[in-house]
Amino acid sequence: MIYGYGIDAAHTLNYCGIVITRIEDKIRLVKVCKLRGISYPEITRILFGFFKKYPLTYICTDYTNERSFSHTIEARLNPGFDKHSSAGFFKWKHVNPVVFTMDTKLEMKQNAREMMENKDFVWPKRNNPLVEELKEQMLREAGQPALNGKMKFPKPEGHDNDLIMALELNLFGAKKYLPRYAFKIVCRKLKGKF
Repeated sequence: MIYGYGIDAAHTLNYCGIVITRIEDKIRLVKVCKLRGISYPEITRILFGFFKKYPLTYICTDYTNERSFSHTIEARLNPGFDKHSSAGFFKWKHVNPVVFTMDTKLEMKQNAREMMENKDFVWPKRNNPLVEELKEQMLREAGQPALNGKMKFPKPEGHDNDLIMALELNLFGAKKYLPRYAFKIVCRKLKGKF
């Protein structure tokens, strides 16, 4: 069973969104969690509790401003990660740290849209309030053209976007576990070598 995690981490003041999916023939939403007012060590404790029920295959995190969180998770899963003398020093095995730029945000949104349009991602039949909030956040997240001609994705004023960012991170990591997307990734890598 493949379980994927997307985490839009936030420390104490903002919301931290966690979205867990299971990949079989499709990507299915299994858990949505929204935390606020707790520290990184507490978020880490909660996360490792989830790993017991939903064994981790991959995890994508926001690495833009929350680098220490990603480092802590990787170091706990991969003990050689933070040891200078280790062959695995600073080699990411479990965590896929994503730096948010306009390009990566656009790629994440396009990836999520493609997966939803192709019905590779399946919403749960019974919704709970957090799933409803996730859907609302998705509808509010719209790109706008910037002065440089690229797209920008401002956080809607007065609204959170932690859950949709966590879902998009999760789906970004899921690409290599679905044959259709894995083939595209391999082709893109091969194209760069010729």
